[in-house]
Amino acid sequence: MTSFGEAPGNDDTTLFCNCTADSLPIVVINLDREVERWNRMQTLLQSLELSARRVSAVDAKSEQNQFLYELAKSKTMVTPTGMAAFLSHRKVWSQLASSPVKWAVILEDDLHISQAASRLLKSTNWFSERADLIKVETFRRKATVSRSSRCIDDNHKLRTLNGKHVGAAGYIVAARAVPRLLQESQEITVDVDQFLFNPQLSPINDLVRMQIDPALCIQDQRVPAHHQIGIVSSLSLERENFAKANNDLKSSPKKRTDLWTKIRRRWNETVSFLKRRGKSNIKKRIRINLNDQWV
Repeated sequence: MTSFGEAPGNDDTTLFCNCTADSLPIVVINLDREVERWNRMQTLLQSLELSARRVSAVDAKSEQNQFLYELAKSKTMVTPTGMAAFLSHRKVWSQLASSPVKWAVILEDDLHISQAASRLLKSTNWFSERADLIKVETFRRKATVSRSSRCIDDNHKLRTLNGKHVGAAGYIVAARAVPRLLQESQEITVDVDQFLFNPQLSPINDLVRMQIDPALCIQDQRVPAHHQIGIVSSLSLERENFAKANNDLKSSPKKRTDLWTKIRRRWNETVSFLKRRGKSNIKKRIRINLNDQWV
């Protein structure tokens, strides 16, 4: 079992400096070698009258992180880049845990962002006190959400997210949930989006996940082709190559997820089902879309 404390290269000790409890800082995770992506995100956010703080992402290709490739050999579901991405998110969580900030917006650097974000990402007034995680991204797939909703404005609603809606490129996290996120991710067995937003694989199903509908952002690879600007997801490519190179994982004992992880997943799935049972207001599957030009 491999455990993680601070992420490698965690030098972003001033990430939340000058923030108060009432602040809503926006953090963009960005590799040092992807300067153009950071410049683009800065320009995009500035056009929405938003400012962001940059955190240096953990780079699976750097020499100091080559251990991720060895570690990935023992995991069936996480590639080296996937592990690096997870560690990058943990890097932000760790800094948030030691700050006075109550909420933070975490974004990756390959997003299209709705105009509505210029208003909604400046204030916490529309947040639910129950929420631990608020997903502001869409995969443009159907997700199981509550029938009941909280109206934010004429166009947006906040719904409880009761099922799988993967993607971790845009979400808001409550500081009170961070200790749990760090504790449960000391051993990485799934990608960060599965950990956060897939109840079937996540060990944090007691946390309350919510979804803004319509969503505020979407990754470039998820928008229709005529809107894409050619941002290549190294994680998606690596997942495809990893799957091809390891198509015998199911038959190889060394490549199987350990028994305890399987038992825990099944237990969490059962508990989640029992909690949902009898709640008639959750039986709704909707497609989470954007409300502007990228639909």
